[in-house]
Amino acid sequence: MPRPVGADAARTRSRIRDAAAPLFAAHGLDGVSIRDVVSAAGVSVAMVNHHFGSKEDLYTAVIDAMYDELAALQHTLLALPPTPDLVDRAVGLTFGFARQHQPAIRLTLYEVLAAGELPAARRNRWLLPFLDTVTRVFPRRDKAELRFRAQSIVFLIVRYALATPAEIARIAGLSSPSLALARVEEHLAALAHVMLEEPVKWSSTTASASAPPSPTSSAGSSRSTGSSSSRRSRRPPKSR
Repeated sequence: MPRPVGADAARTRSRIRDAAAPLFAAHGLDGVSIRDVVSAAGVSVAMVNHHFGSKEDLYTAVIDAMYDELAALQHTLLALPPTPDLVDRAVGLTFGFARQHQPAIRLTLYEVLAAGELPAARRNRWLLPFLDTVTRVFPRRDKAELRFRAQSIVFLIVRYALATPAEIARIAGLSSPSLALARVEEHLAALAHVMLEEPVKWSSTTASASAPPSPTSSAGSSRSTGSSSSRRSRRPPKSR
């Protein structure tokens, strides 16, 4: 059976991206040359230029490929059945994804460290929809608070996912890296259960700032404040 048109081209693009990702993650954009990528991928300079145009475009393509797979992860999370092990499975899938995409995730962190935030295009296309995925999985929770908590869980998952097996083993206090990874995943799932399932407790200041009072409650509040002020003004001053 003949191969589909473009299959070889897609495989070559993927091969070049896969070779470039760890190089960019280890040395940054300026520390990697096209010839470094050519050597790692086993292709020609002309092939890299044909598929990506420039080193900068290849760098962007490496990160974009990770975000494309992140979209597939979102669909997988949304398809999870609402079983008691939902949180454990969601954390396991996300942690596994991050471990498999370490070079690309390091590159996204470089972007964040350089600017203090994700580029707007990536934030609006990928990050916010990913956080909204969590709010759809837990629809009865406060949406804004869930986004905060989901982002915090992502920070933890990314940090542990980027750790070396030796570091994880030391943190977990285990000699076996594989057992340490399993222990970290259990730890992350336990934290996620607490953060995602614990009822939201807004402070009075945050609650009032997040939800403007209705006209009726505002009027009532004004009358109450006015009345209280009036009562205070009629009190005689304390004797010294």
